[in-house]
Amino acid sequence: MKKLKQTADLIQGIEDLLSKGRYPLTGEDEVLLKSCLSELKQMQSDNADVLGSIEKVTKWLLLLFEVCDKFKDLI
Repeated sequence: MKKLKQTADLIQGIEDLLSKGRYPLTGEDEVLLKSCLSELKQMQSDNADVLGSIEKVTKWLLLLFEVCDKFKDLI
């Protein structure tokens, strides 16, 4: 969870840097920052997909164990 927070903080920092224009950025610097921002957002969404998948698998496993336990009681 801490890693997701760090990624979100990096994304916010880069967005702030690009929007406020506090520092004179060359066109190349701006392109690099936008590329980094894009990669961080993709990484963040991939992490969310993985966590969602793990959650689904866990729920299915718990359901499977519960069903197996019920059948065991019947036998």
